[in-house]
Amino acid sequence: MKCRIKKGAMVGQDFSQFRWGDDQTVFIASNDLINGRRKCIGDGFGEFEEGKLYGSGAVYVQDCDLVPVNSVAKGEDEMIKVNVTPKELACCFWDMVSEDQALFFNELGAIAKGYLSSQLEAVIQVDGLTSLTPAGRRVMETIGEYSQRTG
Repeated sequence: MKCRIKKGAMVGQDFSQFRWGDDQTVFIASNDLINGRRKCIGDGFGEFEEGKLYGSGAVYVQDCDLVPVNSVAKGEDEMIKVNVTPKELACCFWDMVSEDQALFFNELGAIAKGYLSSQLEAVIQVDGLTSLTPAGRRVMETIGEYSQRTG
């Protein structure tokens, strides 16, 4: 998959880690996760050239810090299309600080435009079948309980 790395993402390369400062370089990301990160190869990043041997030729980045090159903005809402699995999205959410999690829920509210209750009903049961596990249902219940609390 072709992707860009988000500016400020933590990147690993050659036994070191650093914050990424460029969000324009295009990489090819591997399909396999290595210790929760994808191997990304891009021009000038450790490529073996005659007389210039440098590193492994890769940087390693968490999925949630990668943006597919084919992402598109749509209209005023700037809806972004990304191809992530439910597990990858959950991992990204789990890695967020509490303020970002709150902003995430704010964005869900803005996207839902009043239809969230019907979407949640569909998650719980569709035509008598559901993929929602008891653990997933407990998470939904806990979120509901916490949303009623005031700080």
